[in-house]
Amino acid sequence: MCCRSAGYDLYVDGGLDGLADRSPRLGSVWNRIPDARRDDLIEFALEHEALTTRELAVKYTDEKRYFVSESSAYRILKAADLITAPDYVVIKAADEFKDKTAAINEMLLSGM
Repeated sequence: MCCRSAGYDLYVDGGLDGLADRSPRLGSVWNRIPDARRDDLIEFALEHEALTTRELAVKYTDEKRYFVSESSAYRILKAADLITAPDYVVIKAADEFKDKTAAINEMLLSGM
């Protein structure tokens, strides 16, 4: 037999118990940022507190010659409790329109 299924191999190796659901095995993640680099990024962020995560990621990549994406920098700094909520509201929606319409088609024609 040239092509056997993985299920058949599990059955041959373990019988009916071999076909039972199992939790996935956690292996090493190939693209995980090493802990030493994470600690270095945290120290770097503490030295450059005024930078945003985007600016920090770019500056870290330029100076340390090790690429860290903005999202990775954000996740690492958030896990270390170095990310705080902004002091201001970026966009706030009103509860209702300021200029109410009188006719049903006024809103449709307002963009023309």
